[in-house]
Amino acid sequence: MLAQIEGFLVTVREKSISRAAEASFLSQPALTARLQSLEQELGAPLLIRTSRGVRLSEAGKAFLPYAQRAIQTIEEGRKLVTQLTSGEAGVLTLATVPGLLTTVLPPMLKRFRDAFPNIPVNVRTAHPDEVVDLVLREEVQLGFACDADHPELVSVPIYEDEIVCVQGPNPPLVNGDDISLQEIASAQLIMFSESDFEQLLANLLHEAGIPPAAVLTLDSIDAAKRMVESDLGVAFLPRTALDQAEIDSGRFVLRRLPEIGAVRRVIVGLYRRDAQPHAGPAGHFLNVVMNDPALLP
Repeated sequence: MLAQIEGFLVTVREKSISRAAEASFLSQPALTARLQSLEQELGAPLLIRTSRGVRLSEAGKAFLPYAQRAIQTIEEGRKLVTQLTSGEAGVLTLATVPGLLTTVLPPMLKRFRDAFPNIPVNVRTAHPDEVVDLVLREEVQLGFACDADHPELVSVPIYEDEIVCVQGPNPPLVNGDDISLQEIASAQLIMFSESDFEQLLANLLHEAGIPPAAVLTLDSIDAAKRMVESDLGVAFLPRTALDQAEIDSGRFVLRRLPEIGAVRRVIVGLYRRDAQPHAGPAGHFLNVVMNDPALLP
Protein backbone atom coordinates (compact mmCIF):
# COMPACT_ATOMS: atom_id res chain seq x y z
CA MET A 1 0.00 0.00 0.00
CA LEU A 2 2.99 2.34 0.49
CA ALA A 3 3.44 2.88 -3.25
CA GLN A 4 -0.27 3.57 -3.60
CA ILE A 5 -0.24 6.17 -0.82
CA GLU A 6 2.83 7.84 -2.31
CA GLY A 7 1.08 7.98 -5.69
CA PHE A 8 -1.99 9.51 -4.05
CA LEU A 9 0.04 12.23 -2.33
CA VAL A 10 1.98 13.11 -5.48
CA THR A 11 -1.29 13.36 -7.41
CA VAL A 12 -2.79 15.63 -4.76
CA ARG A 13 0.30 17.82 -4.90
CA GLU A 14 0.41 18.01 -8.71
CA LYS A 15 -3.41 18.22 -9.13
CA SER A 16 -2.97 16.14 -12.27
CA ILE A 17 -2.52 12.42 -12.87
CA SER A 18 -0.33 13.02 -15.93
CA ARG A 19 1.98 15.43 -14.07
CA ALA A 20 2.05 13.13 -11.04
CA ALA A 21 2.99 10.17 -13.25
CA GLU A 22 5.82 12.17 -14.77
CA ALA A 23 7.06 13.30 -11.35
CA SER A 24 6.94 9.68 -10.09
CA PHE A 25 8.73 8.31 -13.19
CA LEU A 26 5.68 6.13 -13.92
CA SER A 27 3.42 5.71 -16.90
CA GLN A 28 0.01 7.30 -16.52
CA PRO A 29 -1.78 3.90 -16.67
CA ALA A 30 0.52 2.54 -13.93
CA LEU A 31 -0.24 5.47 -11.61
CA THR A 32 -3.94 5.27 -12.40
CA ALA A 33 -3.90 1.58 -11.47
CA ARG A 34 -2.29 2.41 -8.12
CA LEU A 35 -4.87 5.09 -7.35
CA GLN A 36 -7.75 2.82 -8.27
CA SER A 37 -6.32 0.01 -6.15
CA LEU A 38 -6.06 2.35 -3.14
CA GLU A 39 -9.64 3.54 -3.62
CA GLN A 40 -10.83 -0.06 -3.83
CA GLU A 41 -8.90 -0.89 -0.66
CA LEU A 42 -10.54 2.00 1.20
CA GLY A 43 -13.95 1.47 -0.36
CA ALA A 44 -14.46 5.07 -1.51
CA PRO A 45 -13.24 7.39 -4.30
CA LEU A 46 -10.46 9.70 -3.10
CA LEU A 47 -10.16 11.89 -6.20
CA ILE A 48 -12.64 13.59 -8.47
CA ARG A 49 -11.41 13.56 -12.07
CA THR A 50 -12.21 16.65 -14.12
CA SER A 51 -11.11 18.05 -17.44
CA ARG A 52 -8.78 20.39 -15.56
CA GLY A 53 -7.17 17.69 -13.47
CA VAL A 54 -8.16 16.15 -10.15
CA ARG A 55 -9.38 17.38 -6.79
CA LEU A 56 -10.04 15.67 -3.49
CA SER A 57 -13.36 14.05 -2.73
CA GLU A 58 -14.75 14.21 0.80
CA ALA A 59 -13.20 10.82 1.47
CA GLY A 60 -9.93 12.05 0.00
CA LYS A 61 -9.94 15.11 2.30
CA ALA A 62 -10.51 12.84 5.32
CA PHE A 63 -7.79 10.38 4.26
CA LEU A 64 -5.15 12.96 3.31
CA PRO A 65 -3.73 13.78 6.77
CA TYR A 66 -3.46 10.08 7.60
CA ALA A 67 -1.65 9.41 4.35
CA GLN A 68 0.75 12.24 5.09
CA ARG A 69 1.43 10.94 8.61
CA ALA A 70 1.92 7.41 7.28
CA ILE A 71 4.60 8.58 4.83
CA GLN A 72 6.21 10.74 7.52
CA THR A 73 6.31 7.76 9.89
CA ILE A 74 7.87 5.57 7.23
CA GLU A 75 10.51 8.22 6.53
CA GLU A 76 11.28 8.52 10.21
CA GLY A 77 11.61 4.74 10.38
CA ARG A 78 13.94 4.73 7.37
CA LYS A 79 16.03 7.44 9.01
CA LEU A 80 16.28 5.47 12.24
CA VAL A 81 17.32 2.30 10.41
CA THR A 82 20.02 4.30 8.62
CA GLN A 83 21.19 5.72 11.94
CA LEU A 84 21.28 2.26 13.49
CA THR A 85 23.37 0.81 10.69
CA SER A 86 25.71 3.81 10.69
CA GLY A 87 26.14 3.91 14.47
CA GLU A 88 24.34 7.22 15.01
CA ALA A 89 21.55 5.71 17.14
CA GLY A 90 20.53 2.66 19.13
CA VAL A 91 21.40 1.12 22.48
CA LEU A 92 23.96 -1.62 23.10
CA THR A 93 23.14 -4.18 25.80
CA LEU A 94 25.84 -6.55 27.05
CA ALA A 95 26.14 -9.30 29.65
CA THR A 96 29.47 -10.43 31.04
CA VAL A 97 30.97 -12.43 33.86
CA PRO A 98 32.28 -10.09 36.60
CA GLY A 99 35.92 -10.90 35.99
CA LEU A 100 35.80 -9.67 32.41
CA LEU A 101 34.06 -6.46 33.43
CA THR A 102 37.05 -5.40 35.50
CA THR A 103 39.79 -6.68 33.22
CA VAL A 104 38.79 -7.05 29.57
CA LEU A 105 35.76 -4.88 28.80
CA PRO A 106 36.95 -1.42 29.96
CA PRO A 107 39.37 -0.78 27.05
CA MET A 108 36.83 -2.20 24.60
CA LEU A 109 34.05 -0.01 25.95
CA LYS A 110 36.26 3.07 25.83
CA ARG A 111 37.21 2.48 22.20
CA PHE A 112 33.57 1.81 21.32
CA ARG A 113 32.46 5.02 23.03
CA ASP A 114 35.13 6.97 21.16
CA ALA A 115 33.97 5.51 17.84
CA PHE A 116 30.21 5.66 18.52
CA PRO A 117 29.53 8.34 21.14
CA ASN A 118 25.78 8.44 20.43
CA ILE A 119 25.15 4.82 21.40
CA PRO A 120 24.46 4.28 25.13
CA VAL A 121 25.75 1.02 26.62
CA ASN A 122 24.05 -1.08 29.30
CA VAL A 123 26.15 -3.80 30.94
CA ARG A 124 24.85 -6.59 33.16
CA THR A 125 27.04 -8.97 35.15
CA ALA A 126 26.16 -12.61 35.67
CA HIS A 127 27.67 -16.06 36.04
CA PRO A 128 28.54 -17.86 32.78
CA ASP A 129 25.31 -19.90 32.57
CA GLU A 130 23.27 -16.76 33.27
CA VAL A 131 25.11 -14.87 30.51
CA VAL A 132 24.04 -17.57 28.04
CA ASP A 133 20.44 -17.39 29.27
CA LEU A 134 20.33 -13.59 28.98
CA VAL A 135 21.42 -13.81 25.34
CA LEU A 136 18.96 -16.61 24.59
CA ARG A 137 16.09 -14.62 26.12
CA GLU A 138 17.16 -11.57 24.08
CA GLU A 139 17.53 -9.49 27.24
CA VAL A 140 20.98 -8.53 25.92
CA GLN A 141 22.41 -8.38 22.41
CA LEU A 142 25.85 -9.75 23.24
CA GLY A 143 27.27 -11.90 26.00
CA PHE A 144 30.90 -12.35 27.04
CA ALA A 145 32.11 -15.41 28.90
CA CYS A 146 34.83 -18.04 28.95
CA ASP A 147 34.65 -21.09 26.70
CA ALA A 148 30.84 -20.80 26.56
CA ASP A 149 28.90 -22.67 23.90
CA HIS A 150 25.24 -23.32 23.00
CA PRO A 151 23.64 -24.69 19.80
CA GLU A 152 21.35 -21.65 19.45
CA LEU A 153 24.20 -19.15 19.85
CA VAL A 154 27.09 -18.06 17.68
CA SER A 155 30.31 -18.08 19.69
CA VAL A 156 32.95 -15.63 18.43
CA PRO A 157 36.44 -16.14 19.90
CA ILE A 158 37.73 -12.77 21.09
CA TYR A 159 41.09 -13.78 22.51
CA GLU A 160 42.90 -16.39 24.55
CA ASP A 161 43.50 -15.41 28.17
CA GLU A 162 46.27 -16.92 30.33
CA ILE A 163 45.46 -17.98 33.87
CA VAL A 164 48.45 -17.39 36.15
CA CYS A 165 49.34 -18.59 39.62
CA VAL A 166 49.96 -15.61 41.90
CA GLN A 167 51.43 -15.11 45.37
CA GLY A 168 51.98 -12.03 47.49
CA PRO A 169 55.21 -10.05 48.03
CA ASN A 170 56.47 -12.41 50.78
CA PRO A 171 55.45 -15.85 49.52
CA PRO A 172 56.03 -18.71 51.98
CA LEU A 173 56.32 -21.19 49.11
CA VAL A 174 59.38 -20.41 47.04
CA ASN A 175 61.34 -22.64 44.68
CA GLY A 176 62.73 -20.20 42.19
CA ASP A 177 59.86 -19.24 39.88
CA ASP A 178 58.30 -22.71 40.07
CA ILE A 179 55.57 -24.01 42.33
CA SER A 180 54.08 -27.49 42.53
CA LEU A 181 50.45 -28.46 42.78
CA GLN A 182 51.26 -30.06 46.15
CA GLU A 183 52.56 -26.73 47.45
CA ILE A 184 49.49 -24.94 46.12
CA ALA A 185 47.14 -27.44 47.73
CA SER A 186 48.89 -27.18 51.12
CA ALA A 187 48.44 -23.40 51.15
CA GLN A 188 45.17 -21.49 51.39
CA LEU A 189 43.63 -21.16 47.96
CA ILE A 190 42.10 -17.77 47.21
CA MET A 191 39.25 -18.05 44.75
CA PHE A 192 36.69 -15.67 43.36
CA SER A 193 33.24 -16.94 42.59
CA GLU A 194 33.19 -17.48 38.85
CA SER A 195 32.35 -21.06 38.09
CA ASP A 196 34.86 -21.47 35.28
CA PHE A 197 37.80 -20.58 37.54
CA GLU A 198 36.61 -22.74 40.41
CA GLN A 199 36.04 -25.67 38.08
CA LEU A 200 39.38 -25.16 36.36
CA LEU A 201 41.39 -25.38 39.58
CA ALA A 202 39.24 -28.17 41.00
CA ASN A 203 39.91 -30.22 37.86
CA LEU A 204 43.66 -29.61 38.06
CA LEU A 205 43.92 -30.68 41.70
CA HIS A 206 41.54 -33.62 41.20
CA GLU A 207 43.57 -34.96 38.29
CA ALA A 208 46.69 -34.66 40.46
CA GLY A 209 44.92 -36.44 43.33
CA ILE A 210 45.50 -33.51 45.69
CA PRO A 211 42.67 -32.14 47.87
CA PRO A 212 43.07 -28.46 48.81
CA ALA A 213 43.78 -27.75 52.47
CA ALA A 214 41.69 -24.58 52.69
CA VAL A 215 39.80 -22.33 50.30
CA LEU A 216 38.93 -18.66 50.71
CA THR A 217 36.22 -17.70 48.19
CA LEU A 218 35.56 -14.05 47.37
CA ASP A 219 33.10 -12.31 45.07
CA SER A 220 35.49 -10.34 42.86
CA ILE A 221 38.93 -10.38 41.28
CA ASP A 222 39.89 -7.14 43.05
CA ALA A 223 39.08 -8.67 46.44
CA ALA A 224 41.12 -11.77 45.55
CA LYS A 225 44.07 -9.56 44.57
CA ARG A 226 43.93 -7.75 47.92
CA MET A 227 44.01 -11.06 49.78
CA VAL A 228 46.98 -12.27 47.74
CA GLU A 229 48.79 -8.99 48.28
CA SER A 230 48.34 -9.50 52.02
CA ASP A 231 50.05 -12.92 51.77
CA LEU A 232 46.90 -14.80 52.74
CA GLY A 233 47.33 -17.50 50.13
CA VAL A 234 47.77 -18.50 46.51
CA ALA A 235 45.40 -17.52 43.71
CA PHE A 236 44.79 -18.32 40.07
CA LEU A 237 43.94 -15.07 38.26
CA PRO A 238 43.60 -13.94 34.65
CA ARG A 239 46.84 -12.36 33.47
CA THR A 240 44.89 -9.32 32.30
CA ALA A 241 43.90 -8.61 35.92
CA LEU A 242 47.52 -7.82 36.78
CA ASP A 243 49.29 -4.67 35.64
CA GLN A 244 52.91 -5.14 34.70
CA ALA A 245 53.76 -2.40 37.21
CA GLU A 246 52.20 -4.49 40.00
CA ILE A 247 54.49 -7.37 39.09
CA ASP A 248 57.60 -5.25 38.56
CA SER A 249 57.14 -3.61 41.96
CA GLY A 250 56.94 -6.99 43.69
CA ARG A 251 53.35 -6.60 44.88
CA PHE A 252 52.53 -9.86 43.11
CA VAL A 253 54.79 -12.80 42.29
CA LEU A 254 53.98 -15.06 39.34
CA ARG A 255 54.73 -18.78 39.70
CA ARG A 256 55.20 -21.35 36.98
CA LEU A 257 53.58 -24.79 37.21
CA PRO A 258 55.98 -27.24 35.50
CA GLU A 259 53.53 -30.10 36.13
CA ILE A 260 50.84 -28.68 33.87
CA GLY A 261 52.42 -25.82 31.90
CA ALA A 262 50.46 -22.76 30.84
CA VAL A 263 46.74 -22.65 31.67
CA ARG A 264 44.57 -20.76 29.21
CA ARG A 265 40.92 -19.99 28.57
CA VAL A 266 39.15 -18.58 25.52
CA ILE A 267 37.06 -15.43 25.91
CA VAL A 268 34.11 -15.50 23.51
CA GLY A 269 31.37 -13.13 22.42
CA LEU A 270 27.92 -14.69 22.13
CA TYR A 271 24.85 -13.72 20.13
CA ARG A 272 21.74 -15.55 18.97
CA ARG A 273 22.20 -17.58 15.81
CA ASP A 274 18.97 -16.16 14.37
CA ALA A 275 19.99 -12.55 15.10
CA GLN A 276 21.73 -10.10 12.77
CA PRO A 277 24.16 -8.24 15.04
CA HIS A 278 26.13 -6.69 12.21
CA ALA A 279 23.16 -4.46 11.33
CA GLY A 280 23.23 -2.47 14.57
CA PRO A 281 25.13 -1.54 17.75
CA ALA A 282 26.15 -5.13 18.52
CA GLY A 283 27.82 -5.43 15.13
CA HIS A 284 29.63 -2.13 15.59
CA PHE A 285 30.94 -3.31 18.96
CA LEU A 286 32.20 -6.62 17.52
CA ASN A 287 33.89 -4.75 14.67
CA VAL A 288 35.66 -2.43 17.12
CA VAL A 289 36.86 -5.40 19.16
CA MET A 290 37.86 -7.72 16.34
CA ASN A 291 39.51 -5.11 14.11
CA ASP A 292 41.67 -3.34 16.71
CA PRO A 293 44.63 -5.51 17.85
CA ALA A 294 45.57 -2.85 20.42
CA LEU A 295 42.52 -3.85 22.47
CA LEU A 296 43.60 -7.47 22.80
CA PRO A 297 46.29 -8.79 25.12
